[in-house]
Amino acid sequence: MLYSQSSFSPDGDNVAYVGQRNGKDVLYLTRTRGGGTRRIDLPVDGVLSPVFTPDGTHIVFSSNKGGITDLAIVKVDGTGFRQLTNDRHGDYMPTVSPDGRTIAFASDRGGETDFDLLRFSRWKVSLYDLATGNITVLPSQPGLSINPQWAPDGKSIAYVSDRNGVPNVFLYDFTNREHYQLTNVAGGVAGITEFS
Repeated sequence: MLYSQSSFSPDGDNVAYVGQRNGKDVLYLTRTRGGGTRRIDLPVDGVLSPVFTPDGTHIVFSSNKGGITDLAIVKVDGTGFRQLTNDRHGDYMPTVSPDGRTIAFASDRGGETDFDLLRFSRWKVSLYDLATGNITVLPSQPGLSINPQWAPDGKSIAYVSDRNGVPNVFLYDFTNREHYQLTNVAGGVAGITEFS
C-alpha cells in the first residue's frame, strides 16, 4: 500500500526520486536531458513520494523522523527545508494543487483516531493549506482512501477507496461536495497517477 514514486518537474527537465545512501533515504534530482544527478540530503530518516510544486521551485514529500511521518517541503536547490505537519498522525502520498496553495494527502486523521486508546482512523484524503497550515479532512469517506490526485482545474480530486469492499477510483467534486465512483474493477485498483 505504501510506495514512493518518482515525479517530473512541471517543465519536464528534472525527475525527483528517492534512493538509498549509507542506509538512509536520500532525495535525488536527475536532469532528463543531458544527465546529471544532484543529491539533496535532508534532516530526516525517511523520504516518500516527492512531488514538485506547480511552479517547479519546491518539492513536497512525506518525511519520516523517529517513526513519525509528516509532510515536508524543500527548495529544489536543497535549501529551505521545512516540516509542514508536526504531530502523531501519519501523512502520506502528497500532491500539490494546480494553483500551488493546497496539498492533498492520505492520513489517519479522523474522528475514529484516539491516541490514548491506540485506535486509528482508516486513511482519509486530507487537505493542507500552505498559507495557513490548516488541515481539513474531506467529508464522507468510509473505508480506506489513498493516492489523491488533483484535476488540472483544481476543482476535484481523484483517489482510490475501498469503501465498497474493492479498491476503485473515486472523485470528490469541490463544487457540489459530492463523491462519485469512477471505476468498478473487480480485481481492484492499486493506484493512480496525475490525470488531465
